Amino acid sequence: MPTRPAVRRGPPRWRVAALLPAALALVLAGDYSAAGGIALDLNEDFIRSLHSHDELADAADVFAWVFAALPGRVFVYPTENYYYFSFAANGRAYTGNLRLAPDATATGQIHFAYGEQGDSANTHYLLLGPEQGVRVEPAGHLRYEVTFSGKRVEFELNGLPESPLRDLCLLPWEVLIGRSMDESGMAFVLVYSLAHDHFFWILDEEVGPAWPMRILGPRVWEHPASGFVFFDDAALDRRILIGVDRAEVMRNSYYDGPFDQLPDNVLAATPFAELAQRAFPALRGRINRRGEYHDRPVRIALLNYRIYSDPRELVSWTHHCAAGVGDRADLYACLTRLSKGP
Repeated sequence: MPTRPAVRRGPPRWRVAALLPAALALVLAGDYSAAGGIALDLNEDFIRSLHSHDELADAADVFAWVFAALPGRVFVYPTENYYYFSFAANGRAYTGNLRLAPDATATGQIHFAYGEQGDSANTHYLLLGPEQGVRVEPAGHLRYEVTFSGKRVEFELNGLPESPLRDLCLLPWEVLIGRSMDESGMAFVLVYSLAHDHFFWILDEEVGPAWPMRILGPRVWEHPASGFVFFDDAALDRRILIGVDRAEVMRNSYYDGPFDQLPDNVLAATPFAELAQRAFPALRGRINRRGEYHDRPVRIALLNYRIYSDPRELVSWTHHCAAGVGDRADLYACLTRLSKGP
């Protein structure tokens, strides 16, 4: 299946979330080992919200309501700094996000987007700053205080460990870009292959719990909850992402893969842009250090895995790759590099 550095829109951006009760699907601040315990989502709360008759006349009203519903401190897990929420009202289900871009200190602005679930045409976006009564101020490393209508909320961004991974032994032809976490809560390591000029994702098993896996076939593992499929390179003790469920991609769900959750807060300090232009020459001179285009609010994303309809497809695909390559660099390229085109 050919792929390329997928182009995805910058703001507005929103993602389908599992519908949660009365208000919002919000993750409270905390670390990975003590994130506040298990939250129970009740169908009766969702139905009561769905049957509500709240006045949400326009995007500004929705932002005011969402912001008022936030706790005083929130933790943003996805590493492109999107804080997702969902709610139901007036017979409709909505999803959306708040985002503090890496340049938020300079711009003093926050992005807000939401849309009606199942209707991609019915989306709304606001860029909010002092002119709209919103104040964004730095409050420390990867922390911001956002104030609106007399309320202050501290946003803490995900500062994944920047220290070298204890158990990741890079091969001579590999370049470490950084750690990321997507909306599934799974963490990844983004690596670049100099041997074949392509990126690929390795499961970061030093962050979060021990993810339960099931064996699909020789050297092929699946994480059942997300549908993510990994190649088990036992010799190097690493799991390489090779597949994501097509149904989750079509739903734009939390399990649609890490392609759009790059390690944004550290990306500009890495060789990411140079290597992206090496992998995709058509990008040369067109992107900045974070992979954003100079002439439009768009950035590249990395779909370096297969989109499957049945996870068993990956077993035969892995067998095909293993049978037709000479070394580990060739094998990784077959499993994760889907094309050379931009």
